[in-house]
Amino acid sequence: MSLVLPLGSMVVGFTGALFSATPAVAILSSASLRRRPMFQTMASLALNETMFLFGCGVVGMLNVTGNAVLPPFWCAVLQGHNTGQAVGSTAALLSLTIERYVAILHGIRYNSLLSRWRLRALLAGSWLVSITWISILAGGMFSQILHETGPGPVRCLFLVISPRWVQLLSTGSVFIFCCIIVTLNIIISRVAARHRRAIRQQRSEVGLATEKNINAYRGVLKVIVIYMVMQTPANVVFLLEVIGFQQSVAAKNITMLLIIVLFSFDGWFFGYSNNELRARYKSLFCPALLRSRVDGITSDTVPTLSAHCEQNQHTMATSVHERAEVRPTAPQREETAGSTGKPTTTPAARGAGPQRPRAPSSASTSTGRGAWGAQNRASSVEQVVSAASMLTDGLDLQQRRDPKGRPVTVLSKKQEAWGI
Repeated sequence: MSLVLPLGSMVVGFTGALFSATPAVAILSSASLRRRPMFQTMASLALNETMFLFGCGVVGMLNVTGNAVLPPFWCAVLQGHNTGQAVGSTAALLSLTIERYVAILHGIRYNSLLSRWRLRALLAGSWLVSITWISILAGGMFSQILHETGPGPVRCLFLVISPRWVQLLSTGSVFIFCCIIVTLNIIISRVAARHRRAIRQQRSEVGLATEKNINAYRGVLKVIVIYMVMQTPANVVFLLEVIGFQQSVAAKNITMLLIIVLFSFDGWFFGYSNNELRARYKSLFCPALLRSRVDGITSDTVPTLSAHCEQNQHTMATSVHERAEVRPTAPQREETAGSTGKPTTTPAARGAGPQRPRAPSSASTSTGRGAWGAQNRASSVEQVVSAASMLTDGLDLQQRRDPKGRPVTVLSKKQEAWGI
């Protein structure tokens, strides 16, 4: 049973480090996401959590293999690194909350308030907190080890080598950061709800941009709620321990395990709650699935669209050709009227006043006009047929080959426009 917790710490630590690195890889490998401040703060948070989880995996591995007895200096550095990165991860989440605070409450002044240098300072803040806390906590642990056990090797466990003030400083700083995060998110949520009501009443370009920021913040808020639910038990247990209320070792271990699990799946929580990051995950880690889906849609859709275009082409050509027939001339209309028994009325028979002279070639003019109209309609038919054939040709698949010589299906621009 003594190996259960170290083994779990090793497995969850290394696996969680791999999972937590996922959003960092997805964001840093995408130019469109890498340029946006919100995703930059997400990547910073993911990197902090990855380093913390990797350190936890190393400590668990040392305990499992029986090599957890380390020199005081290296033991203090290792445990100080893990604790400092845990504090830095909370500071990185605070940086993400500040970025969303500026985006929601000061959307129009976003670029002026969060300039490039201020954004860099915001991103560097979490790493500065990590480095500062690593130095302070490692120094405190090292002095504690030398004071109690001397310069000899010690069993490298956080609860064994860390003095009370180190636990108070680390837990208290995390608790303060969490209080600030909760306060800011309460303010942001109220403002976001007010903006959402205003957007429903009036749609505009500014409203659409604000709505996009609010939708992105909703995903961040979900992760923050999960973060606080799983982080708060550890804060409460260690604060009670520091102020004099003795807590069981099992309670401490369980709350610390909750933090490890939280950091392991934090990146996937962000990916699930953010549409753009989720789409990036799919394109980066599941390209074969997307390719098979596109191929299936294309193979089902292209023949149907081609047949539909051919049918429309034939129908339009037939209809226009029927309408393009030459209309009957004036003498033909008179003959038709006579054959039906209807009297033909002329201006002389009606006894009208002075007659307007008629053009000498009325019939020929009418015939020329009809022929000209037929020619125009015929050219229209040719244009329709040409457009339909171009559309049909544009739906054809382009066959290319990858560097290994295997055929690859590539959609044309017209297929992309059709949404295939």
